[in-house]
Amino acid sequence: MDQPTTTDGLDAFRRDVRERLRSPGVRAALDAWRAAPGPDTDERPLYRELGRQGLLAPDWPVEYGGRGLGRAEAAALYEELVRAGIPDTLHVNTVQIVGLFLLMAGTPEQKAAHLPAIAAGERFASVLYTEPETGSDLAALRTTAVRAGASEPGAGWRLDGVKVFSLKSDRTHLGLCAARTGPVDGRYHGISLFLLDLTADGVQRSVIPGLADEQFHRIELRGVRVGADALVGAEHEGWPLLTQALAVERTGLDYALKAERWYRAVLAHGLDRPEEIARYGAAVDAAALFAARLTAGVPAPADGDGHTAEVDEPLSAAAKYYTSELAQSVAGWAAAHGLSTPGTDPGLEAGYREAPGLTLSAGTSEVMLQVVAGAGALDPGDDLLQQQLRQAVRKLLDRAVTGSPRPGVHDAPAEDGPDCPSWAALTELGAPLFEVPAEAGGLDLGLAAATVVAEELGRAALRGPYLDTAAALDLLGPDAVGPAAEAACAGTPPQAAPPATPPTGPAVARQRIRQAAYLIGLAAGATGEAIGLSHRREQFGRPLAHWQGVALPLARELTRIEAGRLLVRRAAALADSAAPETPLTRSAAEALATAAETALDATRTAVHTAGVRGLTNATPLHRHYRLARTEAVRLATPATLWHEAGLTRLADQAGQIRNREHPLR
Repeated sequence: MDQPTTTDGLDAFRRDVRERLRSPGVRAALDAWRAAPGPDTDERPLYRELGRQGLLAPDWPVEYGGRGLGRAEAAALYEELVRAGIPDTLHVNTVQIVGLFLLMAGTPEQKAAHLPAIAAGERFASVLYTEPETGSDLAALRTTAVRAGASEPGAGWRLDGVKVFSLKSDRTHLGLCAARTGPVDGRYHGISLFLLDLTADGVQRSVIPGLADEQFHRIELRGVRVGADALVGAEHEGWPLLTQALAVERTGLDYALKAERWYRAVLAHGLDRPEEIARYGAAVDAAALFAARLTAGVPAPADGDGHTAEVDEPLSAAAKYYTSELAQSVAGWAAAHGLSTPGTDPGLEAGYREAPGLTLSAGTSEVMLQVVAGAGALDPGDDLLQQQLRQAVRKLLDRAVTGSPRPGVHDAPAEDGPDCPSWAALTELGAPLFEVPAEAGGLDLGLAAATVVAEELGRAALRGPYLDTAAALDLLGPDAVGPAAEAACAGTPPQAAPPATPPTGPAVARQRIRQAAYLIGLAAGATGEAIGLSHRREQFGRPLAHWQGVALPLARELTRIEAGRLLVRRAAALADSAAPETPLTRSAAEALATAAETALDATRTAVHTAGVRGLTNATPLHRHYRLARTEAVRLATPATLWHEAGLTRLADQAGQIRNREHPLR
């Protein structure tokens, strides 16, 4: 089984990968690929060198040409390949999709026949799904596979049909083809998967000229014969495999890396726009966190037993949506500053032409949002402690407000004082002690636990003294913090601004991180209420949730909420690990700015979804909406936070340039 990789082990693996990428053979092959004329030059010689270096499939079993490593190493390898400038389409299609299919569902003979050659960079594959009239509706495919008669030579299957918009199919050996085998029992039954030799009789390949450097291809199959051993998985049961593989393909890692590469290219041009740099930088970080969360759930091929872990389909759809939309947005950002015009920056110019296809491949953005909308919620990704804590806090808060009068539309949206229903519930739980070190009598759960409490407060549209109490405790010394937290649990919160010592950078960062979690909670609470309402209410004879004009904006908010939550958790982890002040304060500022804008947008969308009811006591949405307005600017406006964070990013960029110019520094 795939074992968790330690940080030290993963760092050592990255160093090894970088060293191999600097080897003379790889450098020469990469230089030759870059120097070759034309927009879509042949990268196969480069991949053969990567295969010789063991840089294609480290997580595959050793018997199939891999190194028997894990998911973390596979993701790290791919990151290093992209950052080194290695063209990635062959790797995505051949290793990450077709290779994974074979590991998941291939027979021992299929694996032995193809996987070692793929891992060595000697054989490549295309994905043959899309057809001229199917588009995103893969279940509507028309390519057929009919059993050949037993008396015919090479009895197996005959395939007929047309596949379009595949990449690199002029230089690949294999095609993973989806075909209808029938009999059809519903739209999703009767689809099977086959491995085709793309040089076989009856296969005709032609180019479909496209906007990007990499050209599309049309694959015509006219009576193509394949043996019985070409079937991948069970006959008629290709759809579940396709669904699982598409979820794996939608981790967003490739799109996140493109966004990162283009973002860094923009910075290299010396753009002096702090707010924009911070805004896009935070989004690029969120995309990487999204992808990292998903790649941790990708099936582990090194298991070698044909069994795979389930991939969270709604979360993978959200990741694909967020990362591909961001990559496209970064490319547009570069163009808006004149950095992708011909002759300015070839990489950004090519990226601008590639960008429109990113939100189409592996499922359009609208399809991804539809998947998210169908789920109605995204798993917040809590660890066991966070799960238990969230359940306990939510139960206590729900109990505290049951039967209590809630503020009306002309009352303050939430109480701030110790009479707020939330305060008694949280002191009963001992929340003021969560962040207090054990040696001071606390529970030593860290800021990560506090963000769960803050988020649940926001979800319930409550406030009270908790956030201010936690900020006050940050400023107390080790001898005073324990007694003050104990007194708070007894019902006496400390003053909001205790000692005369001004807040330091880390203390301000911690306060901002809790506030960001609270704002994410406001957004999540309002969106959850709106989603529930959209399923209960009908218009024009259908629930509101069945109308894309309602469902997709709410799904978009769910995706943004998860991105914001990831930034909050990253900032909390930095605080709990005593990270240096600059990355901590920047991470906190960007998390708070992201959460503030998310809360403002999500609560507005939720009120709009509810219609006039959202403006009345018929729903609690007016409280979320009004709290978002004040809480989004309580510690600083988003514009101020973006500017502050952008200045530190610019300073880091300047330092990196100086270090490149003076490598001994």
